[in-house]
Amino acid sequence: MSMIPEFFKDCVVAIGTEVEAVKGETKKVYIGTGFLVGCCINTQEKDQKKQYEIYLVTNKHVVIGKKRMLVKFNGTEASKDYIINLLDKDGNMLYSFCNDPSVDIVAVRINPYALINDSSTFAYFDLNAHALTIEKMKEQEIAEGDFVYTLGFPMNLVDQQKSVPICRMGCISYISHILKYGIKNINYFIDSQTFPGNSGGPVIIRPEISSINGTKSHNSAALIGILHSYIPYNDKCISLQTGEIVQVRQENSGLTLVHPVDLIIETIEKERIRIQNISKLQEENNKI
Repeated sequence: MSMIPEFFKDCVVAIGTEVEAVKGETKKVYIGTGFLVGCCINTQEKDQKKQYEIYLVTNKHVVIGKKRMLVKFNGTEASKDYIINLLDKDGNMLYSFCNDPSVDIVAVRINPYALINDSSTFAYFDLNAHALTIEKMKEQEIAEGDFVYTLGFPMNLVDQQKSVPICRMGCISYISHILKYGIKNINYFIDSQTFPGNSGGPVIIRPEISSINGTKSHNSAALIGILHSYIPYNDKCISLQTGEIVQVRQENSGLTLVHPVDLIIETIEKERIRIQNISKLQEENNKI
């Protein structure tokens, strides 16, 4: 029995770049993870089909300073890298990041029809149905000790035939401050080993049937955040002869910082407004 809905895996993509190799050639290196989210854009009426805008979200540090990125989607036979330009010909950004510069999230709207026409496999987290904001986490009584999964592509571990994210299990280490004070605290902690390449991956709450008497159980998996970095600690090597520090090694503490879904929504809203402003400008130019 799987604890993660199968389509959740199709929401997650590997993000790569091209680097110089020998003799002026280039090679692909996968440096991060991203995932697709869907925002319903039409009002719900009886028998009306929902319409969605699809956004790719990842960490700001994965894309900043780059002109384009490669995004890997699975196809009917093999996976394929799609190029997403990050800058226009004038050097303007073709994506949006959060208003708070310390938040490590970017969002870019994508055209799903290009993927459909190319027979690529993809899915998205419906932000209404498959995600928990801080308020919803409070209602669900999410707390320290709840189990979570992370999905991503650490250490360039990307299969060129069928790209499936690597799943790791952990638990929420510290979230009380977020639930009490909201997004003015932009991070919470999970206990899960993450490595370069995991950046920008989703954090999924694990469904649990059992719970302590008087508390709620979680009956479905849901997106609860985006991870962005592990917390390091410095291990000092001290000389037995001099008592001086001769080397400092940075180690992975196993604790990972996560931004809540609310900040993903805030970043997507900024990207939506950016697209609207571009459309308005184009309309005005056409009138002239």
